[in-house]
Amino acid sequence: MTAVVTTAAACAAASVRVAPALDPAKCVAEAAQHPRPGRHRQRGRRIDAGVLRAVMEDAYRHSDTEGGRAPSSTTESTPAKARVRGGQSCFQDGSAVALPTEEIPDQNLLAGLLASSQGTAYASALLRHFPSIGHVISAEASQLRAFGLSGRDIALLRLVHEIACRMARAEVRSRPVLSNWQALLAYLQTAMAYQQIEQFRILFLDRKNTVIADEVQQRGTVSHTPVYPREVMKRALILNASALIVVHNHPSGDPKPSREDIETTRQLKAAADALEIELHDHVVIGHGKHASFKSLGLL
Repeated sequence: MTAVVTTAAACAAASVRVAPALDPAKCVAEAAQHPRPGRHRQRGRRIDAGVLRAVMEDAYRHSDTEGGRAPSSTTESTPAKARVRGGQSCFQDGSAVALPTEEIPDQNLLAGLLASSQGTAYASALLRHFPSIGHVISAEASQLRAFGLSGRDIALLRLVHEIACRMARAEVRSRPVLSNWQALLAYLQTAMAYQQIEQFRILFLDRKNTVIADEVQQRGTVSHTPVYPREVMKRALILNASALIVVHNHPSGDPKPSREDIETTRQLKAAADALEIELHDHVVIGHGKHASFKSLGLL
């Protein structure tokens, strides 16, 4: 499972393009006029493997069987082999279905999640506006509604994101964090990399560096999150934590620490030392990459 989630982090966009002001309704209408791009144009693209894993149980596509006929459960004792496009074949209640694979384009995968008959047009419009499928999954509900998505569609996108986060979080909780660092980074990428506002997350650890609690303490703006060392330490004492790892994201995609980040970390370190609590690291999450204060010699 770690490999799946780590692949998701590795496949995240390395940079962000600023989307121009668009009319969502116009985007959907235009997308409906364009045929779906062929696979030859998509071969260089990689989908978010975390999202793929999350939807594999639900996003099936029915395919024609050999000769163009559906298998008959009344005349055949064993299921006929199915010819499927872009995925593996399996059978459920006597019918052939296809499971998504990494060869399926982002647009087709996203369209498979949407209940609307215009799912393909919606998916095309969303991917024209947002930098990646990860940004779509993490977008604000108000933004998605502007493109015409139903409440059911928005809830399903949220569900996919939450499932991916829980899969990654389970890996982090499976053993001490410091010996499971790559799993931690994969989880933080899944949970935070595509958020459009900054959030400040704290992992509270016990004496064995196992996670006691994983909490988002503050949410801010696109470029700033207020952090209060007193409140951080107060919560650590309540949880009887022996160590901390603090994390925040940069919606810009560039994880380079700012001067304010460095000063905040200095204050947190001083407060933690006074209470004999170890501050292991401050990690800044970007798009597909991160910055570690400890690795940079800033902590």
